[in-house]
Amino acid sequence: MNGLLLLTALALCCLVVSTREISACITTERDALAAFNGSISDPDGRLRSWQGENCCNWGGVSCSKKTGHVVKLDLGEYSLKGEINPSLAGLTRLVHLNISHSDFGGVPIPEFICSFNMLKYLDLSHAGFSGTAPQQLGNLSRLSYLDLGSFGGSAITVDSFHWVSKLTFLRYLDLSWLYLAASSDWLQAVNMLPLLEVLRLNDASLPATDLNSVSHVNFTALKLLHLQSNNLNSSLPNWIKKLTALSELDMTSCGLSGMIPDELGKLTSLELMRLGDNKLKGEIPRSASMLCNLVQINLSQNRLSGDIAEAAMNLFPCMKWLQILDLAGNNFIGNLSGWLEGMPSLRVLDLSGNTLSGVVPTSIGNLSRLTYFDISFNTFNGTLSELHFANLSRLDNLDLASNSLKIAFKQSWVPPFQLVNLGLHDCLLGPKFPTWLQSQTRIEMIDLGGAGIRGALPDWIWNFSSSITSLNVSANSITGKLPASLEQSKMLTTLIMRANQLEGSVPILPTSIQKLDLSHNNLLGLLPQRFGNKELYYLSLSHNYISGVITTDLCNMISVELIDLSNNNLSGELPNCWLKNSKLLAIDFSSNNFWGEVPATRIICQEAYRNG
Repeated sequence: MNGLLLLTALALCCLVVSTREISACITTERDALAAFNGSISDPDGRLRSWQGENCCNWGGVSCSKKTGHVVKLDLGEYSLKGEINPSLAGLTRLVHLNISHSDFGGVPIPEFICSFNMLKYLDLSHAGFSGTAPQQLGNLSRLSYLDLGSFGGSAITVDSFHWVSKLTFLRYLDLSWLYLAASSDWLQAVNMLPLLEVLRLNDASLPATDLNSVSHVNFTALKLLHLQSNNLNSSLPNWIKKLTALSELDMTSCGLSGMIPDELGKLTSLELMRLGDNKLKGEIPRSASMLCNLVQINLSQNRLSGDIAEAAMNLFPCMKWLQILDLAGNNFIGNLSGWLEGMPSLRVLDLSGNTLSGVVPTSIGNLSRLTYFDISFNTFNGTLSELHFANLSRLDNLDLASNSLKIAFKQSWVPPFQLVNLGLHDCLLGPKFPTWLQSQTRIEMIDLGGAGIRGALPDWIWNFSSSITSLNVSANSITGKLPASLEQSKMLTTLIMRANQLEGSVPILPTSIQKLDLSHNNLLGLLPQRFGNKELYYLSLSHNYISGVITTDLCNMISVELIDLSNNNLSGELPNCWLKNSKLLAIDFSSNNFWGEVPATRIICQEAYRNG
C-alpha cells in the first residue's frame, strides 16, 4: 500500500512539473505582443499564427518552460513594416530579439530595447532604422551577439565606440554600412572585447586609423575580420600575427600601403584572404607557404611584384584546397608553366593586367573545376588549341584579350563548356568566324574585336537574342548586311561593330540598347526613326554614307552623353532640342550637309569620346 501511495505521489509531482512546463504565456506579455502586432503591417502574413491564449505557440515566439516568460522573439526575414509599439518593453525576460530584414520607416532604434538587461542576442540588421545608435546599448552587458548592419536608406550613426567597449561578452559584432566617421576610438574599443570571434565593419566610413596604434591586442579569439571599403590609410598591423584563430581576413579597399608583413604566415587557420584594391607593394612573403588551408586569395589591384612562377612554386605548394586565386592588376612577371598543376581545386583564376609572358601550357586543361579563367592584358604568346580546354566542362568565363595569342580551334569543334562571357579581343582568331560559338546557348558577352576575322557575318550570331547583352566585333574585315531589325535581341545593351565593311541600313534597335557604335562602315539609308532605349548614352555612326535628316527621337535620349554622326551625307537644319540639364557632353555633326545656326544649347564638333 505504501508503494502505491509513493507511485501516486510521484505521478502527481510529474503532472505538476509537466503542467508547469507547458503553461500558457503570461497575460501581460501576450498583451504586449498583441499590441506590437496591431501597430505593424505584415504583408507576407507571417504573423497569422498569433491567435489564441497561449502566445508561446505563436510563430517566432519562445517561452521559458519553467517560468512561462517570453525569452525569444525571432522575427527575422518577416518583412514587417510600420511602427514598433513600445509595449514590447513588457517582455522583461527577453534573451533573444531578432527583428531584422524589415522596414520600420527610418526611425531611430527604440531606446526601450536598451532596457532588456537579460538580452544575449540582438539582431536589428536591415530593418530600416536610422539616426544615432543609442549609447544605452552599452547597458546590455550580457550581449554576445549584436548586428546593426544595414545597407541602403538612411544610415545609423555611431559617434563614439565607448558603449561598445562595455559589451565584454560579445562574440559577434556587425556594424557594417553604419556611419562611423566620428568613431576615432573604434579600434581601442574593440580591443576591450576579449571574447570577440566575428567583427564586421564593412563600408562603415571608418576614420583613417593607424592600425599599429594598438601595440597589444586582446581580441585574439577573432576568427573573422571584415573591414572592406574603409579608407584606413594604414599599413597591415604587426599584431595580426596574434590572431592565430583567424579564418577570414577581408580588408579590400582599405587604403592599405606598405608590404605584406612576414607575420601573415602565422595565420595558419586562414581560409579566406582578401586584400585587393589597396596600395600594397613588394613580393608575396615566403611565410605564405604556411597558409595551407587557404581556399580564397584576392590580392588584385595592388602594386605587388616578383616572378609569379617562382612565388607560386615556393609559396603555394600545399594549397591543394585553393579555389580562388585573384592576382589581377599587379606587376607580376613570369609564366604559367610548372605551377598551376599544384592547385587541382582551382575554380577562379584571374591573372589579368600583369606583365606575364610565355605560352599558355596545355596543363591548364587539368584544372577540371575551373569556371573563371582570365589572363587578359598580359604579353602571352603562342597557340591555344582544343587540348587546352578539353577537360574544362565547367568553364563559363574565358578572357584572353590583349595578348599575342593565336586561337586555333577547329571549325567542327564542339566545346565541353557553356560560356557566359567570352573575351578574345586582339587575339588572332580568324580568318573565319568561329563556328563553335553556335553551341554556346548561355552566352551573354562576346568580344571578338580585332581578331582578324574576314568575310560575312553569319546569320546565326543573332540566334543568341534571348541571352546576348554585349557584342563587340570591331576592327575586323566583316562584310554583309545587318538585319533590318534587332528588336528580338531584348537583352542587348552594347553593340560595337565599328571599323568593318558592313553595308545596308542601320537596323531598328531593341529598347534595351545603351551603347551603339557602327562607325567606319559602309552603311546607307536613313537614320532610324527611333533609337530604342531612352537610356542610350553612347551613339556613334560616323564615317558612313547615311543620308536624310536627324530624327527628333534623338532629342528624347535623356541619358545620352555622346552623339557622333560626323562624315555622313546628312542634311537639313541642325536640331536645337537638347535640354540644358541633359547629360550630353559631346556632339559631332561635322562633314555633313547641314544648314542653319549652331544650336545655343551645345557646342557642335567637340572631340568625340574614344571608343571604350
